[in-house]
Amino acid sequence: DPPPPAPPATDADPSEWSSWSGGAEAGLVVAGGGVNESSKDRRKRNRVEAEARGGDGSNGSTTAAAAASPSSVAAAQPTKATWLNVKNQKRAFGDAWLACLRLPLPSAVLRRALLLLPTRIIPHLLQPLQLSDLLTFLLNRGGLVGILALHGLFQLVTKHGLEYPAFYARLYQLITADAFAAKHRSQFFKLVDVFLASPLVPAYTIAAFLKKFARLALTAPPAGATLAIAFVHNLIRRHPSLFIMLNKPVRGTDGDGGGDNDEGSKSGNSGNSGNS
Repeated sequence: DPPPPAPPATDADPSEWSSWSGGAEAGLVVAGGGVNESSKDRRKRNRVEAEARGGDGSNGSTTAAAAASPSSVAAAQPTKATWLNVKNQKRAFGDAWLACLRLPLPSAVLRRALLLLPTRIIPHLLQPLQLSDLLTFLLNRGGLVGILALHGLFQLVTKHGLEYPAFYARLYQLITADAFAAKHRSQFFKLVDVFLASPLVPAYTIAAFLKKFARLALTAPPAGATLAIAFVHNLIRRHPSLFIMLNKPVRGTDGDGGGDNDEGSKSGNSGNSGNS
């Protein structure tokens, strides 16, 4: 058997060892900083480690300083992908939805997309007002598609500063007798109620809708007439100043006029009886 290797040379005096076993002095282990290590010992240890990596202490410290400079650290970091930017994600999300809504979609798919527009799409768009032209175009189709497009416009008007003065005029045009017999009339009138419940709607606009619902109640089917009367009731409860529209006095039917007519008729009857 070959003889065992000779131990590496160490300092002769063990009292000068920094490690208890002499392993650091023999090069077997690298001494780490202890809790009681002084700053002088720490600088000495760093210099020894720099020399062990190559070069003298000055070159090692220069290399370490260069490695720790901000420019080198920034260069060492990987570049961030552009798709991780939230702004770029919102822009791509909006472009994709605009391209999708401009396609000739089936009516069911279009209604589903417009239904998700106010809550799932518009809040995540970088520029929500880009949808205004498309929603105005879809508004002209009328029916449920028109009222869903109007719902999207309502969100743009109330939350994103879109100026659309003809909003309630277009809503007034969409409420017809055919709407009470439509397949999706419950969803249609639920959105109408949302629009009319806004506190920003003036009383004269509510009065116009109230009269229209009252007129439609006369010609709509029984279920539609019940719904129209419910709208009239709710609108009057929200706007008590419109209650006068139900009990507005008619001129010429007050108590004094009626009394004069009664007295005249009585005198005429008594005269006729005397002549007879």
